[in-house]
Amino acid sequence: MKTTFRLLGPYTPDAAKASGDSRFKAQDNSAEKIRFSPSLSTEEHTKLINTILEDVKNSSTPLRRLAYREKHRPGLASAALVLADLHDQGWEISIDSRTIWLERPKLVEPGEDLSVAKARIRASLRVGRDRQLRTPSVQEFLGRMLRLRNHRGRPTSILDLVDDGPQLADLLADIIGLPEPRRHEALYNVIHPVIELAVAGVKDPDTGLDLFDIWRFFRHTWSLEYRSVPGRSLAFLIRNAARPNRPVMGIGMLASSPRLMLRDHWIGWELEPLTQAIRDEVFPAEELARALYSGIRESLTLVRWDDLLTLEEFNSPGKTVIERLVQISHVSRKKRKSGGPRAAKTLPTTANGEIDWRAASELPLFVQKRALLLSKLLSALKEFHAAGYHDQPGEALKAMLKRSAGKRAISLALAELRKAGMATAVPDLSVCGAIAPYNEILGGKLVASLMASEEVRRLYVDRYRGQESVIASQMAGRAVSRPVDLLVITTTSLYGVGSSQYNRLYLRAKDHPELPFDVKWEELGLLKGVGSIHLSSETVEALRRLSVQSNGHRWVNNVFGEGMNPRLRQIRQGLEALGIDPELILAHGTPRILYACEVFPGARQKLLGLGDSITTTAASADAISRAWLRRWVSKRIQNPEVLRRIAILNRESFIAKLFVGPETQSTLF
Repeated sequence: MKTTFRLLGPYTPDAAKASGDSRFKAQDNSAEKIRFSPSLSTEEHTKLINTILEDVKNSSTPLRRLAYREKHRPGLASAALVLADLHDQGWEISIDSRTIWLERPKLVEPGEDLSVAKARIRASLRVGRDRQLRTPSVQEFLGRMLRLRNHRGRPTSILDLVDDGPQLADLLADIIGLPEPRRHEALYNVIHPVIELAVAGVKDPDTGLDLFDIWRFFRHTWSLEYRSVPGRSLAFLIRNAARPNRPVMGIGMLASSPRLMLRDHWIGWELEPLTQAIRDEVFPAEELARALYSGIRESLTLVRWDDLLTLEEFNSPGKTVIERLVQISHVSRKKRKSGGPRAAKTLPTTANGEIDWRAASELPLFVQKRALLLSKLLSALKEFHAAGYHDQPGEALKAMLKRSAGKRAISLALAELRKAGMATAVPDLSVCGAIAPYNEILGGKLVASLMASEEVRRLYVDRYRGQESVIASQMAGRAVSRPVDLLVITTTSLYGVGSSQYNRLYLRAKDHPELPFDVKWEELGLLKGVGSIHLSSETVEALRRLSVQSNGHRWVNNVFGEGMNPRLRQIRQGLEALGIDPELILAHGTPRILYACEVFPGARQKLLGLGDSITTTAASADAISRAWLRRWVSKRIQNPEVLRRIAILNRESFIAKLFVGPETQSTLF
């Protein structure tokens, strides 16, 4: 007989505060106590309870052992791994009357210094990272990168790309006494940052190592577990061309950005800020109306409709036509669900082996998406026409803002502009940081600033220009390549208690004559502490297996068009199969600060379809590097303690970051 236990949720009366965005509310979010009652048999539940009771304060290892022993029971294994991950991240686990209770860690403990809070959060994140470092595949990779090999007649390894701290400290010490103009030039002769694209299969001329392997090696020194990034991603190495072997100063990665309401509000892709901008006459209403209308018309050209509508229906859609499109979408959705596990991993091809985009557009998922989007676009177009757009565009837009149907049409137009911008112009800086010893002179600020350089922008455009968009091509039924540009970059802090890397990251043109305009990262606000950063890859895999067993097939197939962030969706479905409310586990209680950077002034206007005359050249990497040296490095090296810390950083201290226990040392070498 199976007894079902279900998660009841937080019992605190202040639970509503947890959904807020303010720092105060985010901190309150950690004070909830959650009842953890997965859908397990009585026997399985007892095993879980008894394992925790072995050592409540140190239950992570026993729980993982239980999961491995009981891997044939996916529910029990998943529950044990979820609890083990949460325990590693500082969640408190307690047992009361055979019930498991969880309590999220506080963002900042009472009386705790912020630096101590950061160290505590960093230590919790390193648990998953260290566990990853112990895996045989990672050990093999690290050992291969550390092993000496012959390159151009000399022995080399990845350590040749780690700068020598004592040498660098001596060179910087010699510069300190120079007068300011000469000091800045002397600094540039010692630290000359250059940007290099880390592409798999391309060899580094200095070591012969694969450039992406170099990037990955340094990424493993981060506090966070290394994970591959879905969607578009572009990895960068920042190297010092003034030093032997061009040592790595820092690494960065631009990746597909998630949906972020704070960012969308800042750009103007939401109805509220747009309405306010019209009231404040930030943009001419007529120009904005034309941009929104053009956005809808452009989207219509990218949706195949010939198999769903006649030409007359497309040009003059009535209410019945729009309702029929909605019905087609519903039927296709049901057909897709009843069809079971078949979200195709490979696209249909023609006789000559090319992708058959027309056939791909007829897959149930894309019939569903096309019909629904067509119904919305045609309805929105009718609203613009009914408001008198063709006679007075600006007045029509203002009139639409007074009606619900008009607001929906404008919101859809903004959503289409957002969709285009997200696909081609607004990446997320998912990895950004300095490599020792350059972390001591704020190399992280250099990496973040250089991501907004013209060189990175060119590399980004060259990489994706002309690339066929899988989703857009399936929606259109033909090959579609969207125009590509780099306009705005976003990123989030690792900690919700502040970020020294992005804090006051502002290079003013008035202080740095090389810069054509200010280069700055702007703090937009605090994101809720929701995500999967606290769940390990093995836990995600266990939840995926449980979901497949429970549903009879796999709903999340990592197929373009299914939706954003497949990892998060897999976790949600696994937790639901376990009988757990996903939101209460994914709300990890550590909020993130959201930052954004316009690559050049007016970039946000372009994302709204405005500002065609705006100059679109970003600041050069050379100008940004010189400004960074003047703004931060020139001052940092005046501090003897900074030079002392640089002087003790060498290859041995760097390798120590990769040691996670005595048992790993033999395999590393």
